[in-house]
Amino acid sequence: MVLLYLLFFSDLKDGHRDLINILVGAYVGVLAKSTDYWFKDKDDAEDKESQQLHAANGHDNNKTEGEVTNG
Repeated sequence: MVLLYLLFFSDLKDGHRDLINILVGAYVGVLAKSTDYWFKDKDDAEDKESQQLHAANGHDNNKTEGEVTNG
């Protein structure tokens, strides 16, 4: 909020205004990514397709190829 106030309601040099624009843009980008991470549907089409491919190839999703389980 302080950055927006500085950007729109105060007199700044051009170099400082550019820096504040960059900081606001970075903040918006980080906010968008964190929102996507927490609120994105975890069961999307890519995950389903990946699971189907692993199942069709006979791979267990919890093991990598060549890994041996104890038991």
